[in-house]
Amino acid sequence: MDHEPTLREGILRIRDSLQNYAKSHGWKPESYRILMDIHETWGVITVVFFSESFKRKNFDEMKFYNEVMDAFEGDLKEYPDLYEATELLLRPLDEYFVWGDRGHVPDIFVVDDKLLNPEIGVEHLRGPIGRKM
Repeated sequence: MDHEPTLREGILRIRDSLQNYAKSHGWKPESYRILMDIHETWGVITVVFFSESFKRKNFDEMKFYNEVMDAFEGDLKEYPDLYEATELLLRPLDEYFVWGDRGHVPDIFVVDDKLLNPEIGVEHLRGPIGRKM
């Protein structure tokens, strides 16, 4: 590994990994969303991956969690610290619009929706949250 990724590079690598996972499963951009925040003091990146595939009735959370984490591990193998710092939550897509904004918590940096979900029209995003990168 030549260098540690900058914060922006790390965010984009995580986003790209999730988008690649979604595309490999044939998910259309409007069928999933990504939210991310960074707890600067603890060095933890919380990623919430929302998808229509994560329905409560037939949702096998461990299966999807393991698949996504395996994809992360492969995509981030050159950046083990980034992989280790990532905390993943899987939620159904219909929770995206009601997910709490954690930007009011001290030392939390909330990543802008438009950076994480660029293929989605602005009208389908939760609105401006957090600070822009």
